[in-house]
Amino acid sequence: MNEPPAVQLCFVPTKAEIEELTERLTLAAYGGSTWKALGCMVLPVLIGFVSLAFRLGVDNVGYLIAAIVVITIVITVLKKRSAAGGEEVIVEIDAHGIHLGTGKNRTFLKSSTINKLIESDTMLIVVANELGLMLPKRVFESDADLEFVREQFVAWAAENDQPQDDATDNEPDDTSANDGISVKFKLGFRDHVSKQFVSWVPRLICAVIVCLSAGAFIAALANPPADAVFTALETFVYFFIPFTAFMCIVVVSVVCVMGYLQVAGMLLETQVVLSRKGLRCKDSKYDSTIEWSTPTRFKESSKLICIWWPGSQGWLMIPKRAFESDAHRRAFLAELATRAEESPWLWRY
Repeated sequence: MNEPPAVQLCFVPTKAEIEELTERLTLAAYGGSTWKALGCMVLPVLIGFVSLAFRLGVDNVGYLIAAIVVITIVITVLKKRSAAGGEEVIVEIDAHGIHLGTGKNRTFLKSSTINKLIESDTMLIVVANELGLMLPKRVFESDADLEFVREQFVAWAAENDQPQDDATDNEPDDTSANDGISVKFKLGFRDHVSKQFVSWVPRLICAVIVCLSAGAFIAALANPPADAVFTALETFVYFFIPFTAFMCIVVVSVVCVMGYLQVAGMLLETQVVLSRKGLRCKDSKYDSTIEWSTPTRFKESSKLICIWWPGSQGWLMIPKRAFESDAHRRAFLAELATRAEESPWLWRY
């Protein structure tokens, strides 16, 4: 039987479309419930606010509210800047899956990765495991193309919803292993823990907690209660230091565990091939190649090699335990250093 012709789309996502994509994927992650999403995001902040307010006292809660308002404004501004219009996206949909290209990046998403189709008045949103891909309705040449793509995605999602034997999902092809330096690995929870010591985001979170706690202490010091049992120094040593350390550990640990649980069921054995052409990442469901013309950064730690691409949210984590020997690891790093720039400023989480 002849396969249906492929549908090709080319578009530049607008700021409004990127914002809608982010909003709808966030809701989808919480089962489509706005209240559930707000509860999961607001509850940790509320707990932290009540805890700090308890330490500050009722008279000084205004300082805490002012700090939270400032932080919220800064985060909102940063999000608005990151939601600016993106680069040109080229999508081809055929009977086997989705071919996606952005700039010098090329990715193939197999049909077995399609989990869900979310449709709004302006776009189709394809959820492929942890990835979300928007297809604005404005870029389809005809209603027939739109209907074909919609039916294709619905059929794939329904097929993948059935129980399947995933025994073949653990081994990526070795067809490109001889094209460059290759390494295979499967990420685990320990790698996500190690990531906390590589990225600057957890350090920023801890810095914010320390600043809030220090501000609370200074405010309490400026207005000490008349019937205080402990001196200012005793209060700082006995309460604020343990409280700050506890909050840092809890917040970073919760974020680490939640981040791992979101992808735990999607972790497959991955093959990374570093060649003259670019960096190829492949598993049983994805096949992506990023050419070296795309600016690339990397950072080495005692347990991980992290690679990321400035200007995008994509990044890659390679555990050092995956290398067969020290010589294999040194050769990989030496080749990587000729193609990418080493940088300590990893802001991925």
